Amino acid sequence: MKESSDDIYSRVRKIKFKRVGLETNNKSNNTRNINLKEKLDNKSENSEPFNFQGKEKKKKGEGRIITSNTTVQGFHTKFQQELKVGDYIEIEHPNTLIKESRKVINIISERTLIIEREFSCDLVSTSEYYYISTNDIDNDLSVISKSNTYSYREKDGMFKYKTVVKSVNSSLSREDILDIRAKKQRDKYCWI
Repeated sequence: MKESSDDIYSRVRKIKFKRVGLETNNKSNNTRNINLKEKLDNKSENSEPFNFQGKEKKKKGEGRIITSNTTVQGFHTKFQQELKVGDYIEIEHPNTLIKESRKVINIISERTLIIEREFSCDLVSTSEYYYISTNDIDNDLSVISKSNTYSYREKDGMFKYKTVVKSVNSSLSREDILDIRAKKQRDKYCWI
């Protein structure tokens, strides 16, 4: 009976070590600590360094986030109000305690954005984040993001439909535009 309880405990330890990236060989604790420090140093070399001037300051973001590859999902966040394309998001990873930063490529809605590269490990539990605003955004990107268009089908006589394209201001997210289109009576196929 005692072996089964030890077996369960060792399985849990293996899972924890697997998350951190340690091997579960029967080594002494000193060797494990050294391996952990080496692995953390290697991971910190892969994270982007911050070389910002004094103008930009790190601010705490509202809400909490989780990640899946390059997609960042937020809970009670305001990405469209706080961030712009080209800003940086910084997190302190809860498993490895390493600060990592990534550049924002696209802001989809108040709760979703896309980053340039994925973090070293996905955030599976909600974590706090910080953002650093940069003022050097290309003018081309700001011109493109000023207006969004959406299209819907409208009945134009018996057995005829015409496609109507309308433009809206950039304050509406793609999610809001989809809601507008879904309310149309004849728009069964909502493509953005």
